[in-house]
Amino acid sequence: MIAALNKLRERSSATTRIFVMVPVSGKARAEITDAVKTSIGNSKDPQIHLVDLGPIQFETTDGQHPTAAGHKSIYHAALPHFDRLLGKTSR
Repeated sequence: MIAALNKLRERSSATTRIFVMVPVSGKARAEITDAVKTSIGNSKDPQIHLVDLGPIQFETTDGQHPTAAGHKSIYHAALPHFDRLLGKTSR
């Protein structure tokens, strides 16, 4: 994960914001959070951001993959996080 973040930064400008989002299933939350925090700590890169929605409820087709309504629920849960990171007012 850290190598992937380093590669993303190499391939983008220093002002490009990189958002890493913990899967809504929560799978690998600890590993992703640790890797992003380590990467930020090592690089002091203020443009890398971790987005973790925490546990949210959304409709699925099979217990994992969101339906159209599930995608809408995820969007509404994520929007305030991205608005805050982008310095915008939530809708």
